[in-house]
Amino acid sequence: MVGSQIITDQGQMAECFNDFFVNIGTKISESVPITSKKPEDLMPNYPNLNPLELNDISPILICDIIKSLQSKGSMDSDGISSKLLKSIKNEICTPLAHIFNLSVNQGIFPKKLKKFRTVPIFKSGDHTL
Repeated sequence: MVGSQIITDQGQMAECFNDFFVNIGTKISESVPITSKKPEDLMPNYPNLNPLELNDISPILICDIIKSLQSKGSMDSDGISSKLLKSIKNEICTPLAHIFNLSVNQGIFPKKLKKFRTVPIFKSGDHTL
């Protein structure tokens, strides 16, 4: 349902979902009042707060994380499944740890990892809403 209109065409439904998710960020940002304050001025003062320190990530930690994944054949956007990762974990743990540590130490997050896919999943209630 969009407004008071019930939509039954799947193409139109997909378009409505797309429109919503494409525009929601802009709508939210436009609803925030403009201020001359710096973002850090809006933060409460925590005098006893320790600075955030990120230690290097070890290859062992990477292997442990990969081991903890559920073995699934479904693939990510690059065609890699958790089954594949688990089968090659010993070969990729050291290079992955090196890449992650470079990312954290240099403050650079790879653009390729910034993409996501939103999949609405019906759970309960009236599915037409």
